Amino acid sequence: MPFGLCNAPATFERMMDNLLRHFKWTMCLCYLDDIIVFSETFEDHLIRLRLVLKCLQEAGLKLNSKKCLFAAQEVKILGHLVSSNGVRPDPDKIKAVRNFPTPKNIHDIRSFLGLCSYFRRFIKGFCYLAEPLQSLLKSGVEFHWGPEEVEAFNSLKKALTSDPVLGMYDERASTEIHTDASGYGIGAVLVQIQNNVEKVIAYASRTLTKAEKELFHHRKGMSCHRMGYQQISAVHIRKTLYCCN
Repeated sequence: MPFGLCNAPATFERMMDNLLRHFKWTMCLCYLDDIIVFSETFEDHLIRLRLVLKCLQEAGLKLNSKKCLFAAQEVKILGHLVSSNGVRPDPDKIKAVRNFPTPKNIHDIRSFLGLCSYFRRFIKGFCYLAEPLQSLLKSGVEFHWGPEEVEAFNSLKKALTSDPVLGMYDERASTEIHTDASGYGIGAVLVQIQNNVEKVIAYASRTLTKAEKELFHHRKGMSCHRMGYQQISAVHIRKTLYCCN
């Protein structure tokens, strides 16, 4: 497929989805030309790997052996490190957050928040921590850098550079979404009980719009549940969830 065409990524992704439709989410994950084959045992891994490779071979696709990694305990993909222990941000990406200089203008604020937002599912109450910085982006607000902004800036850095780890979603485990609402924002946490231990799978939060701030508390709670389902659906939930507010 030629480079530069605006529809090339979508066309290629559609082709890969169709090609691996029988294997996705059960033995492999795929995003464009990144394919991860996962399993619980080495023996199962060899079987699954053979099936996926055969599928690619029959489709006439070729792999670059220099870019392949086989039977790894930990893999790096899309800015994350994935292992049997869970998912955590790629240290190389977090280094950019740690070394981000003190913002001098609105452009710097946008750049910093954009960098942090990519990993917001690792940060509990992200919207609350980022609120002083988000407020600077509102129309008509003049840039200023005071104690509240400094605290928010350092808190976001600390939250991401403390090596946060999220658990891996297990379809067999008991699953709950815990939600909370305030006058400023709403939040949700996806948790599972795995081996009698409660593990956080993902965090989600956002600020309320001006109209949403006028809602009664139970309506805000409903917004929490809806936001939880929408933003945490990336873990491919396919079961009944129990919501706690």
